[in-house]
Amino acid sequence: MGFCPVLLAKARRLMVVLAPDETSSLSSIRPFSITRDLPALADLVEVCFEDELERTNSRIVADMREMAHLGAWLYLLALSGSPYRGLIWEDRGRMLGNVSMARERGRIWSLSNVAVSPESRGRGIAGLLVDAALMELRRLRADRVILQVRPENTVAVGLYERRGFVAVDRVCELALAADVALPMPVERRSDLEIRSPRRSDVPGLLALQFGDLAGIARGTDPLECPARWERSTLRGVWMALKQGLGGLEHTSVVALAGEQPVGVGWLAVRLLGTYHEIGLAVPVGSGAGVGEAVLQAVIARLGAYPQRELRATVSTRHPDALDALHDAGFVVLRTLDRMVLRLD
Repeated sequence: MGFCPVLLAKARRLMVVLAPDETSSLSSIRPFSITRDLPALADLVEVCFEDELERTNSRIVADMREMAHLGAWLYLLALSGSPYRGLIWEDRGRMLGNVSMARERGRIWSLSNVAVSPESRGRGIAGLLVDAALMELRRLRADRVILQVRPENTVAVGLYERRGFVAVDRVCELALAADVALPMPVERRSDLEIRSPRRSDVPGLLALQFGDLAGIARGTDPLECPARWERSTLRGVWMALKQGLGGLEHTSVVALAGEQPVGVGWLAVRLLGTYHEIGLAVPVGSGAGVGEAVLQAVIARLGAYPQRELRATVSTRHPDALDALHDAGFVVLRTLDRMVLRLD
């Protein structure tokens, strides 16, 4: 079998591997095995999240099925020390439930793909899987656990709240189709300066984007990592190199009124993907026209990159950023609540 770097990159993003010597006191729960469980997990995710996968045009199921054919490469991936872990609920050899865990950075982990087959719901499987996952994360000395859930999914929200998760933010995921014309530039406010962030801007950028979040939420967003903005530092260069090896190129801009940051935007160009990602943060009180100016500066960075669908994830705490995206033609795909649990 030939070497396939694209599929291997996808595999590293999706792997959910639990150490083989770990077992559960619940006989129906066992570690996820990437070398044997990928097809069944793809089927489970497709059944449980069919509407959401269609709404967001997600390729996660197709990627899982492609990876299932990697054969011997999956064994190498399983032995590569991936930070991803997972648990499944198995009954008579059939996968009925799943929970995935991933180390985001440091002692912060995330839960995702909490799924139970429709015919098996109501038996408490999801709760038992989440409890087993939290027990494992405590053993791994995790400090906080984060997840995202649709607010209208009251059953899931209640399950997490009963375990101590609290909602700390609400975000909108938006999209602009590749064949939709980008907005024409408009005249920028004369007092605004738009440029690339500098190391000296980092404290102001972090305060601008996350300053009003509750204490438990601070540090849980990958964008809060200072090196994420320090493009000229050694850490920033190392992060850019790692992203480039994964087919991801990143750029960002900051809007300043005088010396004060009033808006920030970023662009992740996925050279191996089907869409590019945009982010905006424009706090209330930044003034008129900031959101539009930042968005135009970000879009201008697309330059000669392949024309693809654009995706954006923006906190509802930044309504001016959402308004700028709506005015540019972006449509909301879904709304998610970000929840956090502090582990004792």
